[in-house]
Parts: sequence; structure tokens; C-alpha cells
Amino acid sequence: MKRENKERGYFIYLNFLIMFFLSIATLQAQGPVKNGVLDLSQEEFRNRIVKLNGEWEFYWEKHLRPADFSGTDIPVPDALSPVPSYWLTLKDEIPEIEKTGYASYRMKLFLPENTGELIFDIPVFDSAFRIYIDGKLAGGNGLAGKNEELSKPGYNPFIYRYTARESEIEIIINVSNYHHRRAGFWLPMRMGEADEMLQWVERRNVISDINAGIIISFISFFLLFYLLFRRDDSMLFFSLATFGILIRFISTGSFLILSLMDLSWISLVRLEYSGNFLALIFISWFFHRIYPDRYYKIFCTVITVLFTLSILLVLASPVIIFANAVRIFYPTVALVLLYYGIKSFLSLLKGQRTGILNIIGFVVVMAGAFNDIGLSRSKILFTDSFILPYATTIFIFIQVIILISRWVHSFNEEKRLSEELDHVNRNLEDMVIERTYELTNQKSEIEKQKDEIEHKNSMLEKSMQIKNRIFSIIAHDLKAPIANLSMLIELMKMEEGEKENTEIRGDLEKQVDFAANLIDNLLLWGQGQQDRIEHHPGKWNITDIVLDTFNIMNSQAERKGIELSFTHRGSTLAWFDRDLVSIILRNLISNAIKFTQEKGVITVLAEQIPDTGPDIKISVRDNGRGMDADNLEKLVKRSVIKSTTGTNGERGTGLGLQLCYDLVRVNRGEMHISSSKGEGTTVSFTLPLHE
Repeated sequence: MKRENKERGYFIYLNFLIMFFLSIATLQAQGPVKNGVLDLSQEEFRNRIVKLNGEWEFYWEKHLRPADFSGTDIPVPDALSPVPSYWLTLKDEIPEIEKTGYASYRMKLFLPENTGELIFDIPVFDSAFRIYIDGKLAGGNGLAGKNEELSKPGYNPFIYRYTARESEIEIIINVSNYHHRRAGFWLPMRMGEADEMLQWVERRNVISDINAGIIISFISFFLLFYLLFRRDDSMLFFSLATFGILIRFISTGSFLILSLMDLSWISLVRLEYSGNFLALIFISWFFHRIYPDRYYKIFCTVITVLFTLSILLVLASPVIIFANAVRIFYPTVALVLLYYGIKSFLSLLKGQRTGILNIIGFVVVMAGAFNDIGLSRSKILFTDSFILPYATTIFIFIQVIILISRWVHSFNEEKRLSEELDHVNRNLEDMVIERTYELTNQKSEIEKQKDEIEHKNSMLEKSMQIKNRIFSIIAHDLKAPIANLSMLIELMKMEEGEKENTEIRGDLEKQVDFAANLIDNLLLWGQGQQDRIEHHPGKWNITDIVLDTFNIMNSQAERKGIELSFTHRGSTLAWFDRDLVSIILRNLISNAIKFTQEKGVITVLAEQIPDTGPDIKISVRDNGRGMDADNLEKLVKRSVIKSTTGTNGERGTGLGLQLCYDLVRVNRGEMHISSSKGEGTTVSFTLPLHE
């Protein structure tokens, strides 16, 4: 009970994490800017960094300058845009807005008196921009124009120093996008006093440099591990996945790669997307190596083909085309992480030592992935910076711990095996003597069992010879004279008509029918015991079989005044062996006649039962004397072969129903018996409709 509660708790916790991540993914960016104004005049501003998030004025298809707001005819904003966000989120307010085009953002900032030097941290905008602070051009990326020919994209975040001369500051940003699938103000701006901001920027850059160095170190570590132990290719996959994360890390956020080389905007974007796809391909295979699964392997193969083609598309097509690949990238990332998380929880439930570490890794990577996916869609979840590289670093540390744990376990196992080997070497002679004694005893026991098996085989062979001889006698020495008697009776019917012979002929017919039926049943039963019943199924009409059986059994029924009737519902075509089913019906109807009083009724019903196969069900129902519950249970369990006298003293062998069970089984059907004392018996069996 405690283990079940523990497992239930684990699954509840996993579902909570997934629902939490999915719910926060819908959050919009929030901030202190309201209606295009941020009033800090009455607040303590020192030693503080302020994010300029919130509601900025938005002007679609306008590149406004500070002079446009100096006169009396001040432009009216088309909407208040949440910042950071892409401008397509304003589709409801501005129906004509498109992902390609140009626009302006504007806000007013009120500062406390005697504010000194400030620094603005300016992020990148998609895909080109220029910014005006307090009426002056503060900088920009690329060329922000009003059409594709006049625009040139660019990425390069920077800081801007500003000495506050007035308490009111106006910030205007002109943004153009004709080259990317997304457009707008999708990363936050920050502002603070010079010393505080410089320290913050320095810390951010140092942390980025250190993290990049750690990632490079672990790429080398896992690659070296693979080169030394080539049998474990999971380390190669993890090294390549980490390399993809590194490429993405240095080409986004702080754009560390720009400190090493001067790259164009399209090269930066291509590096970002190629790194994403490369990381996804190899992290998928790494998870497969940790938790092998046949179907997930197929999924990994599909991912490899799909995103290899996507990398080729990145290298050969414009950004505005290949950037749409994220529409399949994000769901695939979610599926891969979900597989890793579920497998980690299952490994924890199975008591594997590394299960809890893998779960921690899953939570960390999931948080980083959701944060970065949200941020790439201009939605702040945990932080307004890309954190997947840092989450990856933590995940790498966890994998190192797992690897060291495996090494320690392998070392301890090797030590244990070495000690056992030393013990075996020291006690080898005693163990050989002991083992030899055991083998001698086992050999003696095996020889004894062999003699016993040979004796039993001899007895079984003699028994089979006797059994075969009995059936041979029945087949050759009894069946022929019985057949001759039957022919003589037929001749008597044709040549004589005296009434005094009628009763004799009737008794003779009963005896012959009984003997012939006995022989047929015995032969078939014997074949069934040896699994040698011949079975030649085909498509037959059960109606024909029933009517033929009625013709055969009619004289026997007429002697007791019993009425035979047949009813069918639906098609009566089925797949069976005609001869075997004829024997089944003959035995069942013969039994029904035997146990039904004079003037009784026997009904045969054939009906389709599509819910169980589909099959066809044949039921033989009489209104005879029936059976009590004890006898019915013994008959159903087939525990005894016992003959019961009929209502007119008819004899039987007790083999009929046993044989019917076997013949129904050969025809791929099932047989059931229901009966009530004094009310009659119903025997039903099923046959398949198709081969």
C-alpha cells in the first residue's frame, strides 16, 4: 500500500509539473509602463535597475521622429502594445497589421529630480530598428526603412549612456521587418544608474563567458570519453547535442560570437536555427541510449531525417522561409522532453539509483526550454533572458554525476568479481572434488530416471498397440456386418409388407442404428484422442445440414411422436467441415429425441451473432426431462463418460457429447449446455462465418 501511494504521488507530481509549464506558457509580458507612461518621479531610483516593460504607444506603418510630437497636432497611437511582444499580437486592434512592415513604439519616462548619468541596455529588435532618447538618435541595428529595398536587418545589442537634463524623457523606437517571420519589440529594455548598470552588464557578460567555457569543456570531455570508449556512443550524441546548444547560445542573447568575429545578420540567424536543430537531433538519440525503446527509435529516425533537411533549408533559403520550421520544432522538443520525463519517473519507480537525478535533469531542461520558447515568442516565463544554455550546463553536471556513479558501480562490481575469482582460485581443488561428487550423484540419478522413462515408454507403446488393435477390430470386424444388416433391413422393407414384421424391423433398426452410431463415435473419438481428426472446412449452408439430419432422424422421432422444427435468423452460410458438423447435429438431435417424452418438440435455431466474432450460433432445444445442477456441472466439466437411459429405455454410450465438444473445437467454435430439471435442455455451438 505504501508503494502504491508513493507511485501515485510521483505521477501526480509529474502531471503537476507538465500542467504548470503549459499554463505559464500562456502568460503575457507584464511591466510598470501604463498607457505609454512610466512615472518614477516619486520613487527611490538609486541602486535600481528598471525594466521598461508594459504598455507602449504603437503606431502602425509610421516611422515617427521626436519632431512629430513637438507641435500641436500630435499623432494618435493605433493601439497600446504589450512590451515585449511581437506586433502580430495586435491583430484584433489593428486588423490590417502584417508580420512584414514597419511601425513605431513610444513611451514617456518621468525621473526623480537630480537624476545623474543613466545607462540604457538596448536589446535587438526584429529585424532592424533605430531608437531616439530625449530627442536624440541613440543608435540602432541595421537600416529601418519603409520597404524591403530601404531596410537592412541587423543584430547587435548595445548600451547607451545618457545624462538626464530633464525629469521627462521621451523614447521613440522605429522598427522595420521585411526579413523575419516575427517582428517587433520581443526583448525587454533596461535602465539604471551608470554604476549599477555597468556592474550588471559586466556580470551578465562574465556569466555568459563562463557558461560558454563550461559548455566547451564538457563538449571536449564527452567527446574524449567517446574516443576512449567507443562502445558507448551515447557520449558522442551528448557531445554533439551540447555543441548544438553552444552554437545557439553564442548566436543569441548577448551574441558572444560577435566579440570573436564580425558576422552578418543572416549568418547569426542561420547559426541559431542550425544549433537548435542539431541539438534536437542528437539529444533525441542520447535519450534513446539512456532509455531504449523500439518505437522511440523510429521517432528519432524521423526527427533525424526531418531536421537534417531543415538544416539544409536553413543554409539554402531566406530567413523568412526557414524561420517557419519552428512550428514543428517546438512540438517536437515537447515530445522528446516528455518521453525523457516519463521514462525518468518510471526508472525512479523501478528503484533505479539514477532515477531521481534524471528527474532533476528533466525538470531543469523543461524549465529552460519552456522559458526560451516563451521568450522567443515574446512571453516572459521565469526570466527575460535565454536560460536554456544554463539549464543545459546543470543537465551536463547531472550527467557527469551519473557517469561517475556508473564508473564507481563498475569499479565496485569489478572488485567484487575479482574477490570472488581469488576465492575460487584458493578453493579450486575443494570445489572440483565437491562438484565431481555432485555430478556423480546427478549421473546416477539421471540413469535411474532414464531406466524409468524407458520402462514407461515400453508400457505406453504396448498400451497404444492394444488401443490401435481395438479400433482396428471395431473398424473392420464390426462395421462390415452392421452395414450388411442395414442392407438386409432395407431389402425386407422393399419385399415384405406383413404387419407382424413391423415391430421386429423397428427393434432391429434401433439396434443397428445404435451400433452404427456407436462405431462412428468410437472411431472419431479415438482419432480425437490422437489429434488425428481429418478437417476439410469450406463454405457451407447450415440449413442443408440440418434438413439432411432431420431426414435421417425423422423415423426415430416419429416413433415417439416428436416434432422436429428448424428456424434461422439471417444468413446461414458459415465456414466448417460438413461431415463433422453433420455428426455433431446427428448426435445432438439423437440425444434430444432420447431424453424427450412422446409428443415432445425439438427445435433447431441458427442465428448470426456479430458481437462475438462474427459467428453463427446453432442451438438444439428440447422440452424433455432436463438435468439437475449437479449432473449438468459434471457434464460441462466432462469429468465422466456415463450413459443415461432415455425416456423409452433407449441406450447410449456417453461418448456423444464428448465427441461433439471435440468436433466443435476442431471447427474453431465453442459449445455450451444449459438445462433445467423437468423443463428441457438447450445445447448450442458456434461456427465462424469466414475462414
